[in-house]
Amino acid sequence: MPYAQPSQARAAASHWPHRHHCALPLRHNAVVHVGSWVAVPRLQQQLRAEGRELRRQLRDGLQPQPQPQPQPQPQQQQQQQQQQQQGRNVSWALADEMQVAEHHLVQAASAALCLRGGSWGGSCGMACTHAAAAAAAAAAVLVVLLHLVQAAAAAAQATNEHNEHM
Repeated sequence: MPYAQPSQARAAASHWPHRHHCALPLRHNAVVHVGSWVAVPRLQQQLRAEGRELRRQLRDGLQPQPQPQPQPQPQQQQQQQQQQQQGRNVSWALADEMQVAEHHLVQAASAALCLRGGSWGGSCGMACTHAAAAAAAAAAVLVVLLHLVQAAAAAAQATNEHNEHM
């Protein structure tokens, strides 16, 4: 989309690094551009709450359940402790991956709201295109998918290791 004046193009170009950058808070990234001071924070809270619940379920689900057994020998006890520690490490690693994916999902939702709003102009007055918002949303979704694939691979590896010990 061509700009009416060169100063508009310069302003948009200088504004580009500030959009959807992970180091900046969501309020600047989406709310200022979309002009919605209610929808994005609520969406962000909802996504974070769902992410916390999923991580809690993941941690709880991967921790080994205590089973009544005869008195273990020292070597068996050491193996059990190692398996429990491995399970905890994997569950925390998966929870970390999910937290990163959740962050990028919030960024993708912000970009989608910008697309729905018609442009990036919003209250900051910058002239930005639909293509830039679509690219930001697509990139964020790809990052989410990458983290989910990594989490699934880690879970599969942990399951294989657990089955080998059985």
